[in-house]
Amino acid sequence: MPDAEYRLSPYCVLCPHGRDGGALLVHALYGSRFELAPALLRVLADVLDGTSPAVAAARAATGAADALETLMAEKVLVVREEADRLTHPDQFRSRLEPIELAFHRGFNEGGFFPDELDQAHPPIMVKHVTGTRSVPLETHTLDVRKDLAQCFSERRSIRDYEDRPLEKRRLEQFLQLTTRAHALVEVDGLGTMSIRSYPSGGARYPLEIYPIVYAVDGVEPGIYHYHPYHHRLAALDSEDAFRRELLFAARRRMGDPATLRGTPAVLFLVTAVFARTCWKYRGVPYHLILQEVGALYQTMYLAATLLDLAPCAVGAFPELAVAEVLGVDSRDEAQVGLFALGVPASSEAGRAPVVVGAVRRLETSPFSPDPRRSGLELDLGRGRKELTDLEHLSLRRDADGTLTGSVMGGRQRATFTPDDGAALMRLLDSG
Repeated sequence: MPDAEYRLSPYCVLCPHGRDGGALLVHALYGSRFELAPALLRVLADVLDGTSPAVAAARAATGAADALETLMAEKVLVVREEADRLTHPDQFRSRLEPIELAFHRGFNEGGFFPDELDQAHPPIMVKHVTGTRSVPLETHTLDVRKDLAQCFSERRSIRDYEDRPLEKRRLEQFLQLTTRAHALVEVDGLGTMSIRSYPSGGARYPLEIYPIVYAVDGVEPGIYHYHPYHHRLAALDSEDAFRRELLFAARRRMGDPATLRGTPAVLFLVTAVFARTCWKYRGVPYHLILQEVGALYQTMYLAATLLDLAPCAVGAFPELAVAEVLGVDSRDEAQVGLFALGVPASSEAGRAPVVVGAVRRLETSPFSPDPRRSGLELDLGRGRKELTDLEHLSLRRDADGTLTGSVMGGRQRATFTPDDGAALMRLLDSG
């Protein structure tokens, strides 16, 4: 057995395992897993404390030498020089941290049904919250003038809001389109399941929605729980100070508060009741839940676009504080998402157009492998440049002769100065 100085690979994650004081060790880089008995943990501690592997193994019980050889072969124990290289900051500058990689790999390596579902203890598939008061919501026949393709092309995160309340009708329509349960189905062995507008792994639907209302006509400010079957809000006890702090935290994570206009009318806390998915799946329940959050977000974006509202998913949130306020045990139910909704600062039609500062032709198009097809670079100001395809441009002349078009994949109007408009037309004529 070599006598070199060894260190634990930074890609190893340890957690207690079993009742005898042992531990589970996961190597995030290679996906290997080891159950370490207490005696081997003591040997490992000696090695990491500077004792040579041979001496540490000799002090321990039979089999320790073979176990250490295995840990070396599996790159759990690495020589000091290799450990220094692996822990260098450059190793993680654009990568997942080891614990994040261990979670990712663990999710993807698992994924199976248990041999038998625990039919005696199925999870409750809907959360009944009584609350301090109940707010019924109306169901609406939607009168909209956008098709699905238009909603996709106009979908974007909007972080600037009008300083006026959201109509209750719009909130009702938004919840009706996104999170309401539209039907119930009884399945042998799986109990009652629902049909909703977004997909869920195994139709388990673990997500719960808690709207925090700040400015909605006809709905008092506060924290509510949304019942997806009853289409109703239940008001929860909450303090104004917490709601203000959460709003401030959300705005800070949406961008520089000094440059953002207004505040959202509603924040949606999204939690997951883990038992619903864990009951049916092993190995991937958390992975499935995060995929479901993404599906819910896209549904929310499209519904908000259809209703001419301002949507924005918020990527970070104070989960521990939210758990305390909602009175949930994070082992059973925890926040997995945060979504902002409000009245956009201006409608698409009235939104000030971007003034294109300069136009430059590209030798090739970023949207075609054809080397004969040209691209275009448009300077949109504020450090933004759009790279597009000449064939993607949709231009027109306004009554005053101004050349206008759309940029950002059709999400914003643009005008061209006379000089840039003339330069663009020359490029098109020569193309």
